[in-house]
Parts: sequence; structure tokens; C-alpha cells
Amino acid sequence: LVLAAIQNDGTALRYAGEFMRQDRRFVLEALRQNAMALPYVPEEFWQDRSFLLAAAHRNPEALLQVDEALRKDRNFMLAAVGERGEALASCASVLLEHQDFLLQAIEVSP
Repeated sequence: LVLAAIQNDGTALRYAGEFMRQDRRFVLEALRQNAMALPYVPEEFWQDRSFLLAAAHRNPEALLQVDEALRKDRNFMLAAVGERGEALASCASVLLEHQDFLLQAIEVSP
């Protein structure tokens, strides 16, 4: 029932029980449906780079909520852009000022 709810409205994640919100696939499905579910993502997922890349793959807007230090991380952002080219819009401005970064981003973008 809760899975059906998040497939229609990702923000329904806020009503999910703790057990469901600890399920990575469940949370990623909520984010795929609606980036507005981000405030309801458990804290430990925000420290998990692989989760954040999976979230970016489903919804690049998720990266807008990622810590600034991570959005300045060249390798992380190139991996995110490799998942979805739209992730480039979430890069820290310091990265966007470097032509070599932009060229690499174009190369890895799907």
C-alpha cells in the first residue's frame, strides 16, 4: 500500500514507517517520483555516495540537496553526470569554471 502511494506521490515517504524508510530501493523509488521527498530521506543515506549517485540517476534534482563539499568533489560530480547529464546543473560553480571539468563532463554524459 505504501509502495503504491510513493509511486503516485514520492512525498508519501514521510508517512512510511522507519523500516520502510531504511529500504534503499523504496527510498530511491520515492525520489524517482518526486525530488520533494528529499527531506524525508534518512540521514545515513546522505553520507552514502553510492546511494546519492543512484538518487541522481533517478532524479538529478536530488543533488541540489547534497552537501556543498560533495558538489565540489570533481570525481563525485563526474560520476553523477555520468548517471544523468542533467546533474551538471547541480555542480558547484567552482567546478563549472574549469574548462577541463566541463570537457570531461561532456565525455561522460549519457
